[in-house]
Amino acid sequence: MTLPHYGHVKSVFRTLSLEDSLIHIWAMSMHISRGIPLPYGYEDVAGRGSRDLKSYLFPHQLDLMLRETVLHAGYGAVSRSLLRWDDLADAVNCINNYGNSVFDEGESDALMLTMHRCAHQQFNISNPLDKQKIGRYLALYRFEPLAKIFERRLGIGVDEYFILAFGVLAGFLSRPRLNASTDFSVLGSSRSASSAFFSRLIGSYPTLRSSLIASQNLGSCWEYTRNAIHFRPLINVDVRNPDRVYCPMPALLEQRLYAGVFYDIVEDTEEFSKAYGSGFEDLVGRVLKCAPEQLAVVKPPVYFLGKRRMDGVDWLVSDEGSHLFIECKTKRITAAAKTAETTAAIASQVDVLAKAIFQNYKNIGDALDGAWELEHQGKNIYSLVVTLEDWHLFSPIATDTLRLLVADRLVSAGLPDTLLQQVPYLICSIEELECLIAVLQSHTIDEVLAGLFADEFRGWTLGTYLNRAFPEGTRRKRVEFYTDFEEVVNKVVGKFREAT
Repeated sequence: MTLPHYGHVKSVFRTLSLEDSLIHIWAMSMHISRGIPLPYGYEDVAGRGSRDLKSYLFPHQLDLMLRETVLHAGYGAVSRSLLRWDDLADAVNCINNYGNSVFDEGESDALMLTMHRCAHQQFNISNPLDKQKIGRYLALYRFEPLAKIFERRLGIGVDEYFILAFGVLAGFLSRPRLNASTDFSVLGSSRSASSAFFSRLIGSYPTLRSSLIASQNLGSCWEYTRNAIHFRPLINVDVRNPDRVYCPMPALLEQRLYAGVFYDIVEDTEEFSKAYGSGFEDLVGRVLKCAPEQLAVVKPPVYFLGKRRMDGVDWLVSDEGSHLFIECKTKRITAAAKTAETTAAIASQVDVLAKAIFQNYKNIGDALDGAWELEHQGKNIYSLVVTLEDWHLFSPIATDTLRLLVADRLVSAGLPDTLLQQVPYLICSIEELECLIAVLQSHTIDEVLAGLFADEFRGWTLGTYLNRAFPEGTRRKRVEFYTDFEEVVNKVVGKFREAT
């Protein structure tokens, strides 16, 4: 395949000023993601008397503009600015045109691969974190064995980290630039703690640019390639003033501070695996404890098969007609699989979920065979694997591959693949589990889950299905992780009042 000419993208962004563009990208990010009006000085959109860009520009396009800006924009005075509508339109159009031109219709499964990539490119960045989501991460890392590792790895306690993260993020929500050497002692953070905090977030312009060049893919994955700015979303453009940093997209900083802190503390040790897994299992338990009275929630007992100790299923939720066996998994989909160039790259990661589903089938089989006391005659059985991060199994290429891999594992183990119909499985994130428990306040397990496996909803994610089939139920009260967040915020407010 002959690739289109990338030179037009370079030529457009070379006419922009680096610092000027970072400021404008910040203003547009705040406008599009948080609804804050653009400041005066921005030209009307296409001369229509409005400065509302939300119908013309989307967060993932801003992310691409940021990447290309760091790659190609220059220093000092230049001829063009994103402040002007025509110049902004040229930048957006050249990105869109190049992205469309490298789509290879002849590539095997091209459309399905693109759907998969789009889901991972757009869903997280288009949904800013809220108090509930941040509180969920806070509750996870407060789990005592994990909190000890957190503090050992980062040199800062969990609450102190979340207070500092909140304060820094709040600063960048009001302005695009900040001095990292600011005294954050009012938030309870020492100079050494805040310095270590920023060192993991700041990327110098030369270093970021070199990393972007090294990871650049000019083929069909050009739009979706993960980049270094996602890991270091604070950009220093002046090496003479290394503490002077820009945050052009606060949404990237949010993801890095809360979901991304995992990469700062992860260890290839049994201690970490056990603490992280147990912490998440405990988090899921907290969600389930908000279940209505008609649901029985139990932690099944450890049992033995011969001399082998078996931990079995993590949680069991039951009502009069059904059992829901829950397996908790913290594994995240890799960056390579998110931007998969081939179906094989997806299959290698989806197989992680297939293993979890197969393991849950074995757990269910043990329970039904009497490994521990369970009344199951006449009851419908469902298998649920809950993940911490949403895997966005959005395209048929992911869901169909997963089903084939599960069936292969069942057959290889001498189990009938008819189990897939007899005991349906589903995957959901912990956020979707919160929605499910809310819906179950007024419906039985079978009323809710049986519909998900109807032809009408084949391939739908649990969250999308619940919002369509039970819109009123998803708005009901659920576990209050936001109270963990508010507790931390109140500490910040209290410290500030004491200082002033």
